[in-house]
Amino acid sequence: MRPLALLAALLTLAACGGSSYGGSSSGPSTSQAASEGLGTASTSLGKVLTDSAGLTLYAFSADSPGQTKCSDDCLVYWHSDGVGSKPPKAPAGVTAKLGVITRPDGSKQLTVDNWPMYTYVGDHSAGDTTGQGLNIQGGLWWAVGPDGTWIKAGGSTSSSSTSSSTTPYVRPGY
Repeated sequence: MRPLALLAALLTLAACGGSSYGGSSSGPSTSQAASEGLGTASTSLGKVLTDSAGLTLYAFSADSPGQTKCSDDCLVYWHSDGVGSKPPKAPAGVTAKLGVITRPDGSKQLTVDNWPMYTYVGDHSAGDTTGQGLNIQGGLWWAVGPDGTWIKAGGSTSSSSTSSSTTPYVRPGY
């Protein structure tokens, strides 16, 4: 990775560190299960799973069920949501099966229907979906719905987008 790109990514991460999300009546609606660390948000893509900060959770098409291929440079942009050794309890309205895998570095990562979950460094506010449909790090990235389906709609957008296309994508092998 080029030093300038790395610096930009690190500055973006630092800017996000102390932020709090929610409370805006003009943004997307979110439902958080704070003690569980998961929630949902209504976005331009439809309803998506979110982490405890309201950031959209994504699946990586290059991964396999129960295994991650995102490491090293990939993790600069796509954060593996750390969890405890047990899966969190699914908040109301979430029907996907939640789980936990152990990453190659020994850390734990949330899974949805056995697929590793990530947040994207370009998402700054609750309900942003700027990672949607990106083809980087060797595969496509898709927001995930509360039922575990990958949402294959629109390009990368933010909560201010007016796109309303919501064509679900069924995971390979299901």
